[in-house]
Order: sequence, then C-alpha cells, then structure tokens
Amino acid sequence: MTHPPTPVFVSSTFADLQEHRKAVCDALRQGGFLDIAMEYMGARDERPQNVCLRMIAEESDYFVGIYAHRYGYVPDDSGVSITEAEYHAAGNSDLKRLVYVVDQKTPWIPEYIDSGKHAEKLAQFKGLLGKRHVWKTFTSPDNLAKSVLADLGREVRSAQLKTVDQNSPDSLDASEWTNERPTRYQRRRFTELVHVIEPSSKPNQEYDILIYLFRHRPDNAGSPFGLDDVTKAEFLLGPSWKNRVFACDNDGGYIGIKVSAFGTFLCLCRVTFANGETAILDRYIDFESDGTPQRNERTMS
Repeated sequence: MTHPPTPVFVSSTFADLQEHRKAVCDALRQGGFLDIAMEYMGARDERPQNVCLRMIAEESDYFVGIYAHRYGYVPDDSGVSITEAEYHAAGNSDLKRLVYVVDQKTPWIPEYIDSGKHAEKLAQFKGLLGKRHVWKTFTSPDNLAKSVLADLGREVRSAQLKTVDQNSPDSLDASEWTNERPTRYQRRRFTELVHVIEPSSKPNQEYDILIYLFRHRPDNAGSPFGLDDVTKAEFLLGPSWKNRVFACDNDGGYIGIKVSAFGTFLCLCRVTFANGETAILDRYIDFESDGTPQRNERTMS
C-alpha cells in the first residue's frame, strides 16, 4: 500500500537563500516528501502573502523555517514580513515547525545583510524563535539539507508511533497485536532494511556501513530466506552523497550497498518486486550511537 508524500512548507527569504532552498527542496523530493515552496509561484521575496498562508493552512503537514541575515519583504499593510507571517501561520495551524538559522561565523554577502529597521525586526524575530525553539545552525546548502531531511525523517517516524499507556482505551493488547502484526509485515512482504558497521578494508578509512535487505519468515522472525521475488533496490542516502540514487540488482539473493561510515543519516530504499509492485523501506542510521565493532560481522560479496 503506497501513501502520498508528506507535504512540507519551506519558508525563507529568497534572494539570499536560493542555493539553500534548492538543496533542501531537492533533498525533500528525493526523500519522498512533497516540497511546498515559493518556487512554484514565480519565486520572489514579494510573493503573494495570502497564497502562502493558504498553502500553509490547507496543504502542509510540516513547516521548515530557514533564516539568515534578511528579515524579508514587508507588505505595505502589514507590520511583519511575509517570512515571519508564514512562521506564525504555521503555529496557528498547529504544524510542527523546524527552525534553522545560519551560523554567525559563516561568511555572508554584505548585500544580503540587513541594517536599520529591518535588522531590528530580524533581531526581534530571532529572539522569539530562540525562546520557542532549539534551532539548528547551518553553514552550507548541503549541511542544511542533510539536517532538514534527517530531522523530518525522525519527526514523521515519531508521529507514526502511537503513544499509549495502561489507561489508553484503544491500545492493543498482546492478542490483538498478534493478529495485527502479520498484516503490517505483509505490506512489506516481510522485507526489512538493516545495517551493520564493520572495519573498512580501504586505506585511511576506519569503518564501513553495510546496508542491505533482509527478509523474515512470517512464522519465524529470525530465519532469513531468499529474495527471489525482488528484482532491484534503489537506495537514497541524502545530501552527503549528493542525493544520488544507488540502484542494486538482485545478486544471487543479496541486495545491498557498502558506504563509508558518516555521522547520522536517513536511508530510504525503494524495493521493486518481480510483479512490478514497489515498497518503501527506511532506516535511520547513527554511526556515533551504533558504536564501532572490533571485527567483521558480515562481508559483502
């Protein structure tokens, strides 16, 4: 069963952050999200405010706010910039707001640094953001895109988890979960995405991460069997790998890739079965938290 992509509104000033916006929107699309952005309205700072606010309220599930050294265009009949108005509109619509602010040490074109009244308004706005959010800083388009994609991946996965306690009237008991579990597994044909960290054989590289498909028997979750009905898998690792898609064919029952161990990232994988159907798998990989092995646990052929 496929689901429509999650819509994410991308808010920022435009002229100074074009490259950053492009990197973020590209990463969102590659990661299976739908970017809702001013680029589709004839991108400019003087974009139609009513259209933007409607898109936030009616078409978006998440809000990404990107801020540097410009406050943005202020309509004649408004005391705040469109960029700040978008932030407040997202709050009024109860959207999860993710906030990213450029690192103060990052070199910036003087033309795109506000002064005077707009600089004061920007400082006030950032002060508000600092009180309401623990924001992340960015230093480059790729650095920003990587953070946004990883953070959204965590948010979406967290939202999909049902919060229950002993008093929850609709929580599944053991017998109900036993009945529900096969249906959930069948949607993926009992195929999962797993990873292993192992010492690298490459010079000057300490560790590699193996990411591969693993299938469980429905009657014995610990017993793997063949992936004969899988024709290929397409792996997307995010901005650190330039948002490239790495396609792998079925090689004698093993389908996977080996990459250098690199911080944290969200791996997405589209699996294609012999009958043409597809399934999307995902796995959040945190090299620092996973620890480092002392020996090889699996070797790619």
